[in-house]
Amino acid sequence: SKKVLQGLDLMPASMTCGDGHLGLLERGPFGGIIAAACAKKLPKAWKKQLAEQGVIVAPIGTITGQHLFRWQKQQGKLSRKKVMGVRFVPLVRA
Repeated sequence: SKKVLQGLDLMPASMTCGDGHLGLLERGPFGGIIAAACAKKLPKAWKKQLAEQGVIVAPIGTITGQHLFRWQKQQGKLSRKKVMGVRFVPLVRA
């Protein structure tokens, strides 16, 4: 994984295995959060752990309909933009 991230010039970055709904409070705030599984709604922990000017890219929806969204935090508020329809595995609780 690290080699792929380095090849994409996305270092320093990290990947963690755990309950994604909870985020990583001890390591935030984050300048960017990218989700590889679909939540029914944006987890509250992610909103709290996003740094000012930070970006979240995540699929939101259900098994019958999902969209990729991009959020950006500006002056403490999140703005949301719908990017495209997608199909991801569900984000499940650990």
